[in-house]
Amino acid sequence: MSSLAGPRRRARRPQGPARRSLSGGRGAPSAGRPRSRPRVLDRGGSGAPLSATPRRGTQDRGGICRWYVRPPMNEQVLPTTPGPPGDRPALTRETVLFAALLLVFAPAIAAMAQVWNRFDYLSHGYLVPLVSLWAFLRERPLRRDVPVAPDLRGALLVGVALLVYLGGLAGKVVSLQGIAFVTAVAGLTWLLRGPAWLRAVAFPASYLVFMVPPPSSWITPLIVELQVYVSSAAVFLLTGIGVEIARDGNILSLASGESMFVAEACSGVTSVITLTPLAVVMAAYSLRRALPRVVLVIGVIPLAMTGNLTRVLATVILADRYGVPWATEGPVHDLLGISTYVVACLGMLGLAALLRRASPARS
Repeated sequence: MSSLAGPRRRARRPQGPARRSLSGGRGAPSAGRPRSRPRVLDRGGSGAPLSATPRRGTQDRGGICRWYVRPPMNEQVLPTTPGPPGDRPALTRETVLFAALLLVFAPAIAAMAQVWNRFDYLSHGYLVPLVSLWAFLRERPLRRDVPVAPDLRGALLVGVALLVYLGGLAGKVVSLQGIAFVTAVAGLTWLLRGPAWLRAVAFPASYLVFMVPPPSSWITPLIVELQVYVSSAAVFLLTGIGVEIARDGNILSLASGESMFVAEACSGVTSVITLTPLAVVMAAYSLRRALPRVVLVIGVIPLAMTGNLTRVLATVILADRYGVPWATEGPVHDLLGISTYVVACLGMLGLAALLRRASPARS
């Protein structure tokens, strides 16, 4: 390879005032040697020179090597274009609107809480919003790619919910007030986020229905009928095992002359109302197909009825041996009630396991 310049000669310093050339050196460049490389400052203005590296095998016609400037590895390049607008204003607006919704429906929530306190089998209403919130947060990764498209049709659903709410307040119907609250939550989601988001949060939103107390006009006749049914079944089975017992409606009379009655909690309806929300959560997150989920939820009915019938049988047998007060009051009665729910929950777990084996997961 030929040399880059001629023989090295020490440049003679000019006598006059120094002139700065465009290339960055002092004095005029000589014709027989390459220009000195300019000092290039970094973009941040720190004054550090950028590294200049020659390209291999590239030369000008005059034998001068070409140079190019390479930025250092630690140089930070700041964006020059503004990023996408943040979602903080939208989230703040949505938070304010949902807070206003809770404020408007505060009387309905307070009325439902009074019903939860009055009836033990409806006390799970306190847990339903927490489970709904848990499901909403659990499914957050699934909603990352869901498009946000506000839809004014949601405002129509909110308006319908408000009309139903006013009717429930006027008639003092707690069930209507609760249904209106759940409908308003769905409508506001539709309004702010669009139909795709409404479908994405369908389970957490619809699960709030279980916090709404069922109308007493529906539940009371069903409880009375099932009280008679459970009493008849208990007398039939107890007579078969040699226990002397007589029945008058839902009142059971023992051979000792003592009597006891089948309460509402032993009818099976209350157990169905209490266990159904648990079965829905179990079906949603332990099974993947629709049919096994429906079977598991419907399976609550025979499990609850069988559990309560067993509870009545055990209570009558203990009352016949140890007396009615001992069997129907105190810790024994409470233990029998708790064991009924425990056995029913274990039955649901076993049924869910059988359904998972019978229906393989979808690929």
